[in-house]
Amino acid sequence: MKPGIKAKALLFVLFLSFSSIASADRSVSDLVGLPSKGKWWSTVGLSWSQLEFNTTAGTLAFDSEATSLQLNATTMYGVGEKLALGVDINYLLSQEVETTGDVTSSQDSDGIIDPTLRLAYRFLEQSDSGFTLDLQTFVTPGLITAQRAENNTDGNAGEGATTIGLGLDFGHKKEVNEFAATIGFIYETSGESESASDSNDITETESELSFVIGGSFKTKLTPQWAFQVAELITINGEQESTDNSGTVTTIDGGVTFATAVGWQYHFVEDKQLVAFDIVYQLLTDLDATQGATALEIKDANQISFLLNYLVEY
Repeated sequence: MKPGIKAKALLFVLFLSFSSIASADRSVSDLVGLPSKGKWWSTVGLSWSQLEFNTTAGTLAFDSEATSLQLNATTMYGVGEKLALGVDINYLLSQEVETTGDVTSSQDSDGIIDPTLRLAYRFLEQSDSGFTLDLQTFVTPGLITAQRAENNTDGNAGEGATTIGLGLDFGHKKEVNEFAATIGFIYETSGESESASDSNDITETESELSFVIGGSFKTKLTPQWAFQVAELITINGEQESTDNSGTVTTIDGGVTFATAVGWQYHFVEDKQLVAFDIVYQLLTDLDATQGATALEIKDANQISFLLNYLVEY
């Protein structure tokens, strides 16, 4: 490790810029959008993703790669004709992070992820025209203390901060085609993480408000098969972290573009389906500083493969 450059701080902050993966996945794999009163819908699935980016700092250059495997589960329940509540419970099976070049490091993480609580309210539903308008909100409380992985000590999947999201979803269904659009924001409160090998080695992180806009199109190819594409754009807020020594790492938020394509197979009267999705995310080049050192983060991208089983009951 070269003095003055802390790759782990960059990784910890940059991961926040790819938070739209959950939203992109959900927009593609949603079974019914909003369960009717007294009904449930649930999904369980597996996702694999690989994040890569390059960093330059003066004459130094290094590459980072993070590979993750995650188990995901979501349940929604219709408590009223227009109101539904839900929860996401996810588990990070493994995350391996390798940094090579003038800066080298290797870290592994795993463990349960902070649960996400959801609320959805349908403002508008026109059965004749097929138009719907939903308010979607979620909160992920920072219940689990975030532990950063070290070279010889595994970290966990805690976020160390509370994340809040609010959005409006517009939908239109006509014959075999469905259109959807979403707009909203994501806010993460100030949080902190500790070193997995030293609980007194604490890094504090702050993030500014992020905005999300996107749309999707789904068409039924046959009575059983459907194909869907989605695009989600996230305007990320600036992110800043401060470690125990007082070193401040600041990264411009940039813009994340998430493109998703998915195939769905429906069965049992459209009450169940299996969905396979591919999500590719691209983050614009970022300027960053770590203490008095100026950095550039380039070619940040993430590819994800998701397999989900969904059922309404």
